[in-house]
Amino acid sequence: MHNNFSKIPSPASLIGFEASARHLSFTRAAEELNLSQAAISKQITNLEDRIGRKLFIRKHRALALTKEGQILFEGVSNGLRHIQSALNWIGDSADTHSVTLSATTAFAQMWLLPRLAKFKQDNPHIDLRLLTSDDNFNPLDSHVDIAIKYGDDSWTQIHSTYLLSAEVTPVCSPKLIEKYPLNSPEDLEQAPLLDLDEHHWQWVHWYSWLQNSGISIRHNQAQMEFNNIPMLYHAAEEGQGVALGWSILVQDLLESGRLIAPFQEHISLNKPWGYYLIQSLESNLSPEAMRVREWLIRETENFGHNLSGVQSR
Repeated sequence: MHNNFSKIPSPASLIGFEASARHLSFTRAAEELNLSQAAISKQITNLEDRIGRKLFIRKHRALALTKEGQILFEGVSNGLRHIQSALNWIGDSADTHSVTLSATTAFAQMWLLPRLAKFKQDNPHIDLRLLTSDDNFNPLDSHVDIAIKYGDDSWTQIHSTYLLSAEVTPVCSPKLIEKYPLNSPEDLEQAPLLDLDEHHWQWVHWYSWLQNSGISIRHNQAQMEFNNIPMLYHAAEEGQGVALGWSILVQDLLESGRLIAPFQEHISLNKPWGYYLIQSLESNLSPEAMRVREWLIRETENFGHNLSGVQSR
């Protein structure tokens, strides 16, 4: 498909417009871009004439965006941010100290992020770039040095290192217990259940957890579903229901008391299922990437040793 970019106004006018809209001032935009106020004003006038719409409401000593101006501002701002991000990426790609690590959204947000500050403190020379991806069918993009994925180690053409697995048990907020006393799993009959939607095929859902634990209740499906794990656990923290807690992901929440595990019953997810560190068979890791790899293995080993099942109240 051919894109007719000739209809797009000049980059200079769009940059001038973006600065003017951001500051809501031609004068401050001119100062930022090292131009005269008259030059900026002329750029905006020419831009409005070209697209046939007013972009600003000109008030006494003030500017406001029209509806069309707001739409254009959002589009131009997003475009410039993407361009700047691409330029930063290209510039950083020549830096031998840069390491790109990919992880699943839940693992990155709930396990990795709380530990990154210590890593950066110990390794200030390493520029660690963290990406999130839940694509298990294409687990390693070409621009990624190493990745962390959950699966059964059935990937091909990659090198994988097993990190750790999990136990799954119900978790909820302490305030939910006040409304729904949970003394045994059968008490789940009265409580709202939270779950991921059915598209997360690797997830242990309520139906399978209850069946595996030999528990029979009339409603064994979730009353509320979410499409990502952090949102699921946030809803549990807010007291909206009981979720299935994977020990890897909820351990910090349990230790802080934001969630509790009311029962001893759990499902153990044993090898080969688990989190794996994966890398390409064809490329050698840089010394910095090797350091990140060794740190991840060491941290997950320590975490696994300290993880003696989810805590019960």
